[in-house]
Amino acid sequence: MRVNLYATFRDVARVKHLELEGATVGEVLERLLEQHPEMQDELFEAPGVLSERVSVFVNGRDVRYLGGLATPVGPEDVLDLFPPVAGGALGFHGPDADGVWRAELGGISPWLLAAYLRRWGAVETRGRWCCGDAWVRFRSLPPRVVGGLRTGRLAVEVGGPDARLWAERISTGAMRGGG
Repeated sequence: MRVNLYATFRDVARVKHLELEGATVGEVLERLLEQHPEMQDELFEAPGVLSERVSVFVNGRDVRYLGGLATPVGPEDVLDLFPPVAGGALGFHGPDADGVWRAELGGISPWLLAAYLRRWGAVETRGRWCCGDAWVRFRSLPPRVVGGLRTGRLAVEVGGPDARLWAERISTGAMRGGG
């Protein structure tokens, strides 16, 4: 069946869609995770429990109103996966006296920021990412909860001569990560 990926899911997989097999939505998602295990935390709250932040549609209908992960699917069906769409960059501030730019970014997970940094040529060394003439460090913060929606948050620091350029790049990636 055709599986369409949107926003950050598309960024991670580096494709707009995949052809995957499975008799149920859950089985198709298992095949997806075999190819892209880094999507596990975004798709599921716990084993077998679809995350409330993710929207999964079969032929345009939300699986939550069908049979959930047990919803039967066939080769002609289309599965659409939408990542969390709340959050985005809250903005970098800086530079401070040490030349460091800081931000709290919402709606982007640590694995996704790491994937962006890798794609942009950064290399991780001892908890810090080296990005040419800049460095990046980040850590998870407690999630922001609004009603039933939980969005991840990261504290991000960027320093070095090219810090502003990297802060802008990360801010743009975070806004994309948030939808």
